[in-house]
Amino acid sequence: LCTHGKCKMHGRTVRRFKDGGSWEGTYENGERHGRWVERDSNGNVGEGSYENGKRHGRWVFRHKRGSFFEGTYENGKKHGRWITRSADGTCWTDRHDQGEYLKDTRSRC
Repeated sequence: LCTHGKCKMHGRTVRRFKDGGSWEGTYENGERHGRWVERDSNGNVGEGSYENGKRHGRWVFRHKRGSFFEGTYENGKKHGRWITRSADGTCWTDRHDQGEYLKDTRSRC
């Protein structure tokens, strides 16, 4: 999408990088928007949504070795309850408030 000689990404995109990582998702007016899947060069995967260029809503991060993290973003910042489960099955939760980790909130699942 180009206006006055300035171009912005718009629509579905898939980018693959030399190191093996990739991004798949949609741009609206130059900003990431909607569902995205992000893979890094180590095989770790993050899936969730963007709103106006910022992570927003539920995100899940799966690591190649079996662990995962799951929680919510609001306006690009971790917010609310986040769950972490290690490859050996150990599980705990933490809480965040607009990106700030809330101390003494860690507990077992």
